[in-house]
Amino acid sequence: MSKSRPAPKNALSSALIKVVESSTKKGDLKKAKIIEASVACLAKHGIEKASFEKIGKEAKMTRAHVNYYFKEKPDLLQATLEFVLVNAQEMTTKKLEKVQKSEDLLKALNEVTFEWVETFPQHVAVLALLNYYCIVDKKFKNFNTTARETARMRLVEILKIHRPEMKLIELKKLAFAVHAIMAGYILESSTTKLLSPISKLKNECYSNIQIMLENA
Repeated sequence: MSKSRPAPKNALSSALIKVVESSTKKGDLKKAKIIEASVACLAKHGIEKASFEKIGKEAKMTRAHVNYYFKEKPDLLQATLEFVLVNAQEMTTKKLEKVQKSEDLLKALNEVTFEWVETFPQHVAVLALLNYYCIVDKKFKNFNTTARETARMRLVEILKIHRPEMKLIELKKLAFAVHAIMAGYILESSTTKLLSPISKLKNECYSNIQIMLENA
């Protein structure tokens, strides 16, 4: 059996490919570098201080290069958020595809949520910034609404396995509540000085979800 080749140095993640459209163009590689640099700068400096100059420095290019691909800061922010969300969705899909028993899907979803928190702490920070922007910009509120609805519809399909007797409207309400529990634990683990390790929070989160399912 032949060994798989290492990924080329300039290879884009599949999540980045979806955001920048193609991995074959030189311009797309630069655009991808800018988006990755944007993630790092937003996580380090926040929205206001993550200037095109700092993002360019992080990407090892000039401010003019950044401005060439992204005319306005909100354009770059949206591309950055799309990358973060697509990356999280792909990580989740890969995890769920490996599950053998359908009744284990909910547990796997909970596990991959916390694996994402541990693996991509900068992405978590960027997603937290999205919540702020949603308050002040309707475009981002619409963007976030679509993303959350997509996540909750995935939950609806998984919850059908546990509560097949429930009507769709009831499953949607339950999915909303389960999603809120997960989001709450992520927010707590990322924005407070909790002494509990991620593994304990993951178990507590799933335990609370199970209690909710039993009482729904």
